[in-house]
Amino acid sequence: MSPRERFVLASERKEPDRVPVFFIGVNGRLLEKIFNRPVLQRNPVPYLEMCARGEIEQAHLQIAEEIIEMGERFDLDAVREVNQIGAWIVDPRWEFLPKDSKVVKKSDMLWEINGIPVRYLPDINTYIL
Repeated sequence: MSPRERFVLASERKEPDRVPVFFIGVNGRLLEKIFNRPVLQRNPVPYLEMCARGEIEQAHLQIAEEIIEMGERFDLDAVREVNQIGAWIVDPRWEFLPKDSKVVKKSDMLWEINGIPVRYLPDINTYIL
């Protein structure tokens, strides 16, 4: 049975060949330790730095590649990965920043996204208004 078939059957409350394995998200700092290299996935500072350089689409592509690598490395049946920077606090439509977003780094702890100031909280690795 394919991972997709397994996951769909389980979500329809039918019996797959085995219980599907998946997760909703992995903290970027933990993922860096697992991959033993820097990542953008759920790692808001390097993600926003790329976005501020106008590399939003490249950042999203790199994150997609990291998600695929994560799924393959852990033999996952499904991966649901959203909310890259905690930006739902700023605007619930922001799972990832739209490609036309304007991102400006004001300081290490303060960014401006489309004119909205957001503060970075390193202890919880996210942003708030």
